[in-house]
This record gives sequence, C-alpha cells and structure tokens, in this order.
Amino acid sequence: MARTSDPRPSPWAAFAAGAIAMLALALLWFAWQSRDEAATAARVAAGAARAIPDVKPLRLPEAPRIPDAPVPVPK
Repeated sequence: MARTSDPRPSPWAAFAAGAIAMLALALLWFAWQSRDEAATAARVAAGAARAIPDVKPLRLPEAPRIPDAPVPVPK
C-alpha cells in the first residue's frame, strides 16, 4: 500500500487568516490614534447642539370630523 502524507491546511486559508488579523490590528491602531480627535469633535458637536434654540413641536390644524356611521339594529 502506498503511504500518503498527512493532510495539511490550505496555504490560502492561512494567508486569509493572517490578512484578517493584520487588518484588525491596523483598525485598532487607527482607532487608538484617532481617539483624541473624536473626543474633540464630540465636544464641538455637543456645544453646537446647545446653541440650537428650542422649537415648539408642530401641531396639525383642526380638521373636519366625519360623524360616526349609524349602528345597524336587528329588527
């Protein structure tokens, strides 16, 4: 009987796993580096939101009402 070698994982699977891991590390590094800018932007946005005056909610005008239909009574 011929001897066969043990099955190995596909090199493409290892490459894809490594690429995903490097992408995750790059995104974490970018988020860590941008945290100060995000905090500053959040403070500016909160200040701008306080500057917006309060507006009363709009109300629809009174509309004509349709009367209730008569209720049929058995005879």
